[in-house]
Amino acid sequence: MSTMTLYCTRLALEQTLLTKIEQNSLLIITGPKRSGKTALLKQLAQKCKYPHRLIQLEPLACTPEILRTEFSRIASTIIPKISQHKTPIESVADALRERSEDSLLFLDDIMELKALSSFPKVEQPLERILDALKHSRGKTIATSRFAYSMKKHFSEITQATIPPLSPDELKLAGLREPELLLAVTGGLVGHISQLAEGNIELELVKKLIVGEVLEAECRATMSELLHRARGYGACKAILKILASEEALTLTEVSKRIERTPGSTRDYLKWLEEVDLIITRKKRFYYLDPILRLWVKIYFTGEPPTAEQIELEVRSHIKSCQPITKRPFIEPSSETFDDFMEID
Repeated sequence: MSTMTLYCTRLALEQTLLTKIEQNSLLIITGPKRSGKTALLKQLAQKCKYPHRLIQLEPLACTPEILRTEFSRIASTIIPKISQHKTPIESVADALRERSEDSLLFLDDIMELKALSSFPKVEQPLERILDALKHSRGKTIATSRFAYSMKKHFSEITQATIPPLSPDELKLAGLREPELLLAVTGGLVGHISQLAEGNIELELVKKLIVGEVLEAECRATMSELLHRARGYGACKAILKILASEEALTLTEVSKRIERTPGSTRDYLKWLEEVDLIITRKKRFYYLDPILRLWVKIYFTGEPPTAEQIELEVRSHIKSCQPITKRPFIEPSSETFDDFMEID
């Protein structure tokens, strides 16, 4: 079952987002990898009553000049001609600000624009584009997989976090064992689409073998997000600790990693900034339960056997809490300012 097929059950969510964009010039949709943000944009674009374009920013945010060229090409029907007499970021921002009122732009992975700040004389490209979008005559729906950072740094922008799929939505899609499926996957649409067609335990074992789809996705996610975080080695150690035992406090993590509470607080902050972990009531959890399972299997220092993968999958399924009791995608109101005192 594809992610797009699952999203056909999310009519209430789509209507909520379409109502929000009618009331705002800019809406940011947040959610981690495999929560279905791109599929949602495609669904919304199909129902859009305005002239619109969908742009995926990850492959374009490589140089400011490429960004300007590709915006000119892809969005030429809804934005004015982009000037070549200003810097690329300035010219793109001007065009976005001046586009027509009856246009809707879908921007996937808007946080990728931060990468352009590594170029000389390019300052705050993400902030400048967001400011242009906020003051645009047209409307924009953008996505980001970094909910923590978006909420922390851009709280003035209207944001909506993709909720987990519900048992009723899975039943509507014709899926069996919806409660178990949600508990095992954390409600992430991409994971559910991989496990929906057969026995959950058998599918999970099969797809977590080296090179299979879920294993490859988890490996790629871990590599990407850890490289975006600081404190690479210590962050890996913390993820290994939390894979074995979630819901630890700062003090408990610092004791296990054998580092000071102050330095451990920094590592945890950096992991939350890239949405590898989340915080609830001063305790730390993986955002993605299958990524946690992957770490338990592959962070051992030796290749796992088929029997070990089966054992860990079985243990994961038995230990999964119902989705209603587990912290999920919704970004916490807590910040790391809440952790200045050591518990």
